[in-house]
Amino acid sequence: MQATTAPLPAGTYDATLALHAADGGTMATAPLQAAITIAAGQVAPLQPETFAADNRLGGLVLSIVPLTTSPTCLPRDQGGQGITGHVVELLHAAGGCAAVTFKRMRGSMQVGTYTVDCSAPQVAPCIERNETLEGIDSAPGPYAVSVSALSGTVQCGSGEDVVLVPANGSVGKPIQIAPVHNFGC
Repeated sequence: MQATTAPLPAGTYDATLALHAADGGTMATAPLQAAITIAAGQVAPLQPETFAADNRLGGLVLSIVPLTTSPTCLPRDQGGQGITGHVVELLHAAGGCAAVTFKRMRGSMQVGTYTVDCSAPQVAPCIERNETLEGIDSAPGPYAVSVSALSGTVQCGSGEDVVLVPANGSVGKPIQIAPVHNFGC
């Protein structure tokens, strides 16, 4: 990429170029370019640099937490919420869908997968409160998470939050699901 800075007073400068991740961490630094002379009203180009940086991917663990204590996936006539499915959307803060495949985990046991499909949101079988969605190899940075709880095809709950995925680390985020009072819920 190419960049320019605000005008600087004429003089001699030292410059160091650095590559930063979305979370602000330094991924790579180039050697010092010393004694760059800038004349008044002129542009002084720096030597181009190529950075070698690891991909610094992070991990994201979501849990879906309804505001009620009744079991999420049990039918209403059995004391549950009657939720039959969930839809999860993950958006980059700068815009655009983030495609990721989550492992559905109950403790240390994988019980399935859930793929955030950007072209056609997938309806997952009901995700109970004791499950997590674990996405590994996620690009670091801020994301918006949206979850819909469905009873059949009717939206009966929803929740949204923002999460910052760190580089070379993992973050857990509970998504609170509030009831939506639609006919059929």
